[in-house]
Amino acid sequence: MKQQDLPVGFSAEPPPGADKPAGSAERRKSPRFGVSASADMLELQTRTRLSGRASDLGAGGCYIDTVTPFPVGTSVVLNLTSEQHTVHAIARVIYAHTGMGMGLAFAEMTPTQKANLSSWLRELGGETPKAEPPSEAAMPFLQEAKIREPIANAKGAGLLDALQELVSLLGSKRVLTEAEVELLRDKMAE
Repeated sequence: MKQQDLPVGFSAEPPPGADKPAGSAERRKSPRFGVSASADMLELQTRTRLSGRASDLGAGGCYIDTVTPFPVGTSVVLNLTSEQHTVHAIARVIYAHTGMGMGLAFAEMTPTQKANLSSWLRELGGETPKAEPPSEAAMPFLQEAKIREPIANAKGAGLLDALQELVSLLGSKRVLTEAEVELLRDKMAE
């Protein structure tokens, strides 16, 4: 096409950045990182569920590979999960490509989820993850200590005597077997 054949206001030269998609990195406020995470979404109005794969992730949103994306403007509850990370958020569909996927922008996220996302992004950016203190569930001895703590406190308050009497009564009424009564008495004596 020649310059004179173009409508007024059009140029034969493509505008700068015309070869880049509308959602290119230049428009983003934060970097995106390539990921492979499962994505489960729930559309809020119709309660429609959809699964896909997150292929990139940033502080403002992500891209989900899926054959049947939700329409632009749809709000979804999003759960992103990788081997070591999980992020839950309310997100909005910013753009959709039928047969390919959709771009989501994070709309709402709890402070805990924001921290989870930040940690994930720092790791994707090359930072080594900080060693988190193990959870109480990972330390069974803490659970046992919590169970024994009331018994230790009960000794001084006379509650232990009441508990022993209750165990004896339950044994005499055959609610507890002799073995169960002995086991409970042994535990109270520790």
